[in-house]
Amino acid sequence: MENKRPLAFSNEEPASLSKLEYFTAMAMQGVCSSTSHIDMLKVSELNRLSKAAVEIAKSTLEALEKEVKNV
Repeated sequence: MENKRPLAFSNEEPASLSKLEYFTAMAMQGVCSSTSHIDMLKVSELNRLSKAAVEIAKSTLEALEKEVKNV
């Protein structure tokens, strides 16, 4: 499967993560590290956490774009 999103690491192989995927992974890492009983969460709660991580990543990318435009 070809990744058509901008890559987080442009000098990596084609299997590299997009910026959105990279920031989502970092957000998910933070969410999971602050949830003491992640293994006991229900699937619906895990889905909610996953969606929150994506929203955090999107918000981060939007803020970074605005910052670049203001420089």
